[in-house]
Amino acid sequence: MALLTHGHLARLSPHFNKELGELYASTAIRGFAISLVGIFEPIYIFLFFDRSIPLTLLYFAIVSILFGVLAPFGGKMLTRLGIKHAMLWSVPFLFLYFLALWQIEKLGIFFLILIPFHVMHNLLYWPAFHIDFARFSEQGKRGKEVGVANIVISLASAFGPLVGGLVITFFGFPELFAIVLALLFASTIPLFLSQEIKEEYPDDFTQAFRETLKKNRRAKVAALGFAGAEFAVHAYIWPLYLFMLAISFEELGAIISSALVIGMIFIYFIGKASDKMGPEKLLTIGSILNAVFWPIKMFVRTPFDAFLAHTLHNFGSYSAFIPFAAIFYDWAGKYKTTRDRLVIVREIALNVSRGVFLLFLALVFLFTDNLAIVFLMAGFLSLGFILMKEDPMEIDPMEIAKETAGSVPEGS
Repeated sequence: MALLTHGHLARLSPHFNKELGELYASTAIRGFAISLVGIFEPIYIFLFFDRSIPLTLLYFAIVSILFGVLAPFGGKMLTRLGIKHAMLWSVPFLFLYFLALWQIEKLGIFFLILIPFHVMHNLLYWPAFHIDFARFSEQGKRGKEVGVANIVISLASAFGPLVGGLVITFFGFPELFAIVLALLFASTIPLFLSQEIKEEYPDDFTQAFRETLKKNRRAKVAALGFAGAEFAVHAYIWPLYLFMLAISFEELGAIISSALVIGMIFIYFIGKASDKMGPEKLLTIGSILNAVFWPIKMFVRTPFDAFLAHTLHNFGSYSAFIPFAAIFYDWAGKYKTTRDRLVIVREIALNVSRGVFLLFLALVFLFTDNLAIVFLMAGFLSLGFILMKEDPMEIDPMEIAKETAGSVPEGS
C-alpha cells in the first residue's frame, strides 16, 4: 500500500489543509491494518466461545459499555497528553489487544485481559480523532471532508479484507496479526509532522453525564444512540451471519473489499451532495434508504448474494452516515469551548446504547440462532438517525459570550 502524500490529498480536496492531511494519512495506514483483521475479529471471538452467539455479543457489549461510561476519563487523558500523543499512546494498547487475541487460546480465563486493552485503546484514540477532525474541518464543507476521509480510508482499506482472508487461509491468524502490529506503529508517523495540539476537557464524570442528558440535546443524543446500535449490527452480526453461511475467509474478504471499491464512487458524490443540498435534507433521504436496504441482507444465501446486498446497502449507509457525521462535526466544531464536551457526549451516547443493544441481542439469541432477524431491527434503527437534525445547534449562552469575546466561531 502506497502512503498517501499531501499532494495526493490536496488533489482529492481543494480545501485540503496540512493537519487534516496528516490525520487522513495516519488513518489510512491504520485503516488498512485494521481492515486486515477487523471483519474477522467477531468470528475469532465467536470461535473462541465455541460458537456461542450470546457470549460473543456479551463480550462486545462489555467493551462498548465500559468505553461509554469511562469516556470522560478519556477526555481527561487527552487534556494531559494532547491529541497526537493520545493517538500515539493508543497504539500499544491496540498492539496488546491484537497480541492477546492472537494468543487467546493459550490465555484461558485470562482472555479477559482483552477487555481493558480494547477499552484503553478506544478511550485514547477515538475522542482524540473526533476532536481533531472537528477542529480542522470547515463548516459548510464538512460533507465533502467527511467524504474525502472515507475515500482515503476506503482506498487504503479496500484490499485489506481480501489480503487478510488470503493470509488466514494460506498462513494463519498469527501471521496476520504480526502484519497488523507492524502497520499500527507505522500509522503514528504522519501525526508528528506538525506540532502537538492541546485541548482542555472541563467535566468530571457527574457533569459529563449531565451534559449528555440535557433536555435540549435529547434528540441528537438519541440519534447517536440509534447510530451506535445500528453499527453493532454492521460490525458484529453481519460478519457472523456470513460466516455461519459457510462463506470462506477468502470469499468473505473479497466481498468486503469489492464492495469498498465500489463504495468509493458513492462516497465521492454523496459528500458533494451533502454540502450542496444541505446535510439535513440528505440525512432524511439517506436514513430512509439505509432502512430499506438493511432487510435485503436477510435473503443472502451465497457469496454473490452477499456481494450484491453489501454493495447496495453501502449506498444507503453512506447516504446516511456522511450527512450524519457532517451535522455532528458542525455541532461539535462550532465553538472550541464545547468541542471536547460534545465529542465526549457522543462517545457516551453512542457506546452505552450500543452496549445495551448488544446485551438485548445476547438475551434474544439464548432462544434462537436466526441472525437474519436483526437486519430488520437495524432498518428501524436507521430511521432514528433523522433525529440528529432536530435539535437547534444549542450552545450555552455563557459559553457563547466567552467564545465570542474577541474571537469567532471555528470553521467560519
